[in-house]
Amino acid sequence: MKFKDLSDWIIIDDYYATRIVKDGDVNNISNRVAFIEKTPRVRISKNKFCIETKDGCYAQDKDIWLQGFKGSSDYGRDIDSRKWCDDMLKLLGWE
Repeated sequence: MKFKDLSDWIIIDDYYATRIVKDGDVNNISNRVAFIEKTPRVRISKNKFCIETKDGCYAQDKDIWLQGFKGSSDYGRDIDSRKWCDDMLKLLGWE
């Protein structure tokens, strides 16, 4: 996995920022690998989990995100939050 396989930071609604899989749809949350509103987050895995019902197990996708510390009031434009996300992505194998 290489950073070239990711988009640059994309600003959404002049507020949030995200990095997505290259050529992905920014509106499709499953394409997002990093996201910043007030708090920076990176996706660490996609899992399925089971909700027990009287009819058996209902499987549902559940994304797991690692959350950093809240940045400044710049929200998605916060440089420290972006750096945190990029550093975490590198630790997760994005080169």
